[in-house]
Amino acid sequence: MNLRPRIALVLAAVLVLGLWSCLKDQELKESDDSVRFEDISYRKASEGCKGQSNDCAKVSVQYPVMTTGNEQAKSKINQITQQKVLESLAIFSDHNNKLVVNVDSAMAEFIELYEDYVTDSEFFTIPWELKIKGQIVYQSNEMVCLRLDNSSYTGGAHPNHHTTLLNFNTNTGHLLQLNDVVRNVEQFKLIAEDILLGKKKRKDQISDEPIIELTSDSFFNLPENFAIKEDGILLFYNPYEASDYANGSISFLVSFDELQPILSKEFKLN
Repeated sequence: MNLRPRIALVLAAVLVLGLWSCLKDQELKESDDSVRFEDISYRKASEGCKGQSNDCAKVSVQYPVMTTGNEQAKSKINQITQQKVLESLAIFSDHNNKLVVNVDSAMAEFIELYEDYVTDSEFFTIPWELKIKGQIVYQSNEMVCLRLDNSSYTGGAHPNHHTTLLNFNTNTGHLLQLNDVVRNVEQFKLIAEDILLGKKKRKDQISDEPIIELTSDSFFNLPENFAIKEDGILLFYNPYEASDYANGSISFLVSFDELQPILSKEFKLN
């Protein structure tokens, strides 16, 4: 009996299976290199929330974490994002920020502070609430912009709101600064100032009115937060940063078209 045809058939099948396995491994590897984010959430409440009363403390935290992509970049991005969340929670802490090691313990301390407040209060108490919600503002093949909104109320005339914007290179995990995007920050400031004060018209602007009224041009400063988006750089002022609380947060876009002469080489290519 001639076994050669059978042996050849078996060898061919083995080669096909081996090639298929290699292709699947390569496909999985390529898939793992893609950048994806998923939301994680935490919730905690004081004992009073278990009943019908609203006189209690509630805290909730939700923000996106990078789950696939470059491992080193993923570690950096998630570490920086969590640190910013902890800094938002730590404003209610009696301890140094470095001692707040994780989100759960920071939330527990907020609840503990409320319980102490209730115990020490001789007349009446008010409910406390703290919310941190994160979302992806913009994502491309090489970068992502995350937004963290913090809203809190522990008494007073109104709640407090604060937004943090984080721009990351998803290949390296580098937290992008303004001078990574433009070669001349001072020139960028002049362009932004003209837009803010109505001296230069935005593409989406209907009237010539300034975005806000400043008492003096000399008071203009760039905000702490900016977002890199598809069509430009969004400048974001938190309440009190550029105007009074009644005006709320203020934001406006400086388009890449206007920034072409001072854009960094990397962003010009992109």
